[in-house]
Amino acid sequence: MKFFKSILLLTCLTLGSVAIAQDTDDLMDMSLDDLLNMEVTTASKKAEKTSDAPGIISTITKEEIKYFGGNSLNDILERATSVQSLGSNLFPHNLSVTRGDLRSLYDNHILVLINGRPIVEGVLGGLNSPVYTAFPLDMIDHIEIIRGPGSVLYGSNAFVGVINIITTKHENTTSLKASGTGGSFGSYRGNITGILAKKDVTAKVGVKVENISGWDYNAITVKPGSPNLPVNMKYGQKNLGIAADLGYKGLTLSGFYSKNVHDMLGILPYATYVGKNKYDIFFYNFGYTYQLGETWSAAANLTHTGSELYLDDDAAIPVDHHSASDYVGEVTLGGKVADNLNLIVGGVVDSRNKNKVGATDAIKDKYHQIQLSSYIQADYRPIEKLKLIAGAQMNKPEKKDWDLVPRLGAIYNLTNEIGVKTLYAKAFRSPWPVEQLLVNPAVVGNPDLDPEKIGTLDIQLFYTSKKAEASITYYNSKYTNSISRLPIPGKPGVVTYINQGELNMNGFEFEGKASISSNVFITGSATYQKNSDEETVLVYIPSYMGKLGAFYNFNKYLTIGIFNTFFGKPKANNGAALNPAANAVDLLSINVNYKLPVSLPLELNVYVKNLLNSDYNYTEFGRSWVNTLPVQPGTAIYASVGLKF
Repeated sequence: MKFFKSILLLTCLTLGSVAIAQDTDDLMDMSLDDLLNMEVTTASKKAEKTSDAPGIISTITKEEIKYFGGNSLNDILERATSVQSLGSNLFPHNLSVTRGDLRSLYDNHILVLINGRPIVEGVLGGLNSPVYTAFPLDMIDHIEIIRGPGSVLYGSNAFVGVINIITTKHENTTSLKASGTGGSFGSYRGNITGILAKKDVTAKVGVKVENISGWDYNAITVKPGSPNLPVNMKYGQKNLGIAADLGYKGLTLSGFYSKNVHDMLGILPYATYVGKNKYDIFFYNFGYTYQLGETWSAAANLTHTGSELYLDDDAAIPVDHHSASDYVGEVTLGGKVADNLNLIVGGVVDSRNKNKVGATDAIKDKYHQIQLSSYIQADYRPIEKLKLIAGAQMNKPEKKDWDLVPRLGAIYNLTNEIGVKTLYAKAFRSPWPVEQLLVNPAVVGNPDLDPEKIGTLDIQLFYTSKKAEASITYYNSKYTNSISRLPIPGKPGVVTYINQGELNMNGFEFEGKASISSNVFITGSATYQKNSDEETVLVYIPSYMGKLGAFYNFNKYLTIGIFNTFFGKPKANNGAALNPAANAVDLLSINVNYKLPVSLPLELNVYVKNLLNSDYNYTEFGRSWVNTLPVQPGTAIYASVGLKF
């Protein structure tokens, strides 16, 4: 606690003492057209227009983050097409549910990248809440989100989507930004972001520190064979996130450190398990890119993610401790074979390690797991209007045979502005140590698990112009060998992991952005999704969601952004109906930025979340003993002051 207070005090002192020059990051200095038709790199590991990329891709720019507001990546991603930010009783703030893929407590069907490099802790394989809650937003240039399989280039976990956080681009200027925020539920937050650029050397660092005392969490909990018990607690969190990049010519070093304490309901959603999760995540990547002539380049990267997790600390049960180190080594070669043919090839070694065992460790044995893969992807233009894509990855999980996941696609431009994408790809997710080796009173691992797979067909009609872009997409995803948690017969309250079978998801997505004038920008999306196997496999997702936002620049001092996120009513479970029913919810927010007309570039911000004070309860999907649990609080107001020089 003293550490968090010290960082906050440092931030406030910085705010009070920095001398500032004119802030050039002004909406009036930026054309709103720049927010459209961005180049992306995630789908092919090279820069290309979104309309040319072999994937269904959305982008969220730093301007959208700033002018629509938000306290964390959870807030930002919730505005993305077909994404719902959720958490479980055990891991709050941990899920970016994409295309209705609510299959686990872990976020292991989404691969999170930082500047194209995977950040995956090596025990659970889906603990993304430290990134979602603690990553400094001022470090972000834009976010690229792929909906659909990405395993051909990125391997395990790139199952239904990839989220690539691209940090602030190297600039030829030196700058420092600092801000402090206070608000509802005892919230205090400080941010400092600095960029140093000198000749061939660039350095960037961002720090976020946050303390939220918590909102009133009230629910009735159920456990078979035990009495129903109420939970009345403050649902808070403490987050420290530090992100840094260092570049010198072709060399890069990037890192992210996160230290988090999150209140949670426990391993079982039951009152006696209420406690805290404590996370430490340390990620870094060493990379080197060498230019081979004008059109070819080779890259080598070594990525490490180390993690420490303590579950149920302060609860009335023994602590579960998880720790691991994950190393990924990758070599990539890519370039032009001919004017109309591009090629990329690569190889990956993934090493998952647990080198010591403590008295409270949930996994009692050391392990060293090696996963191997190699990939190839090519795109070819037989004619100017047609782009063909083909690729495949060969992968070998620990103690399993080699397997292959393919990608095929075609992009045809009907006119200069209208085109069609037809894409088919498969992806896989290997089981993680927690699913194979865990033994505790509530969950037992299964060492014989096979990788689960998905095959997705995407058909998209898109439109792009200088002032607007829009698309409509149909997708069909077929899951096989799905890894699920099921009760063990004869052992009440105990579950294990199995390869359950098949699931078939279908959906339509519409999204669009438009620069209406030099002062107005709008963005929106709508999704319909359906589980075709609902009679045999229940997925607790809403069938509909819609999102619409606009920001308006009144003058060079005042900007207002309004965004509404609508989620339909999720499917119900068979649990005891003791808490408020889950219904459709509107999460309306408003964000006001005001630059004071003084010599100092001082900016004030007010961000109001859940302006309509909607009750947000969601179906309890972990064990289905009770009907719902709360997800978010009611209306919250946050005020910030920031400086930049």
